[in-house]
Amino acid sequence: MITKKIYLTIVIFVITIINLQAQISKIKTSKYQYKYTSKTELIINNNYGNINILNNKSDSIIIEVRINSIAKNEKKADKILNKASIKEKIENDYISLSTILDDKDNKDKLHIDYIVHIPINTTLFIANKHGDVYINDHNGKINLNINYGKFEAKNLLFTESTPLSVLNFKYCDVNIENCNWAEINATHTNLNITNSKSLVINSKYSVVKLGNNTVLKLNSKNDIYKINSISKISGTTKNTSTYAKNLTTSINLVGENGYFKTGYISSYFDSINLKFLNGDVSLLIDDKTSYKTNCSVENGELSIDKDINVIQGSNFNTIDGFVGDDKNTKKIVNVKVVNGNLEF
Repeated sequence: MITKKIYLTIVIFVITIINLQAQISKIKTSKYQYKYTSKTELIINNNYGNINILNNKSDSIIIEVRINSIAKNEKKADKILNKASIKEKIENDYISLSTILDDKDNKDKLHIDYIVHIPINTTLFIANKHGDVYINDHNGKINLNINYGKFEAKNLLFTESTPLSVLNFKYCDVNIENCNWAEINATHTNLNITNSKSLVINSKYSVVKLGNNTVLKLNSKNDIYKINSISKISGTTKNTSTYAKNLTTSINLVGENGYFKTGYISSYFDSINLKFLNGDVSLLIDDKTSYKTNCSVENGELSIDKDINVIQGSNFNTIDGFVGDDKNTKKIVNVKVVNGNLEF
């Protein structure tokens, strides 16, 4: 026998299916084509839809915009569709396409997608809210702003010339396979980058996962950083937990709260300079490495599995001397921890 609760669930499910089947979809398509030169800059500003950037080997920029409205009847679908339009502006080397919504009350019934075919070196300015952006390969400069969406890219091979390409994310899921030079601003974002050359990351309330990276400069607050391999790391952290599995060259970091830990530091490292307040530091340096130490811990414990004396005071521990056999080494480890623990 069907219970009252199960019967009510079935009724709701059937009504939902009927309503979905009763929806009418209307699509309006616009196409744009422009001549490309090395000075061309393309600007796209969109809401409530996706932007797909594809490579075009010709000297043309070809853009298709699809506006899709959904309503209970054809008349209402047409009415909603006509409330959305594309504003085109061309000025010198600038090409701009912007989504205009005259009726924002029905924005959830609209979906606006851009399919963009461009040469790989085009300079891009993209803003997208409540939608996703996809890029396969791109070498030109990018200024990107994505809010409440997803960003996926395969190869972002920007040049190191300034200003750097800037990628801004808020409430996003980001997956990038290769990115060489960029500044990234991330808030409430899951950021995953497999390979990178030199990154500046300013982040808040985010989870950042980096694979194989060369240089990282960060300004982090309330984040989690998980790094597989890094050469150089510098910057500031606050309320952030950072773990670097492999580090090869240098650390120059100031931290407050959270922790900073490494799985392995190569014997080829140059220098480690680290100040940390209210948190723990763990530096696992290759056993065969010789280096000079100048380290102190206040209101915490200092533990080192090396042949070096630890000077203990009433509320502090310090080490100042050499680790290893090479007393002429130029490698140096400077660490100061207050209200936390330090482990070598």
